[in-house]
Parts: sequence; structure tokens; C-alpha cells
Amino acid sequence: MFQESLRLVQVFVLGELISYFIGEYSDPTLAYVYAAAVTACYLTVTLLAHPTFHINYMLGMKMRVACTSLMYRKVGVVTHCHWINI
Repeated sequence: MFQESLRLVQVFVLGELISYFIGEYSDPTLAYVYAAAVTACYLTVTLLAHPTFHINYMLGMKMRVACTSLMYRKVGVVTHCHWINI
């Protein structure tokens, strides 16, 4: 929930930064503050999302290995039973 709200804040702050370059604001300090806020939001979202993506990636690899192992065992059992019944 926090990441989504940060992305929403990032959009609004980026809009304010763009409005500075359009010419609505004349204070460059305000533009620096908006640029720093956009950068801070982006870095925070990246640092919060990376562990989640890493955990999901590792879980997917474990599931792939487990499914491959199950298929390998099943093929071994079926092949073994086929040679016994001949």
C-alpha cells in the first residue's frame, strides 16, 4: 500500500516539475525541491520493491525444481513398471 501511494505522489510531484518547465513557476529552488522529491520517491519504491521481486523469483525457481523433480520421479516409476510387466 505504501508503494502505491508513493507512486501516486511521484506522479503529482512530476506534474509540478513539468509545470515549472512550462513556465508556471519562476523559482528554480522549487524545481530543485520537486526534482529531489521525484528522485526520493523513485529510489524508495525501488528499494522497497526489490526484496519482493527477489523473493518471488526464488519461490518460482523452487516451484520449477519441485515440478521437474515430480515429473522425473513419475517417469522413472512408469518406466520401471513397464519393464517389470514385459
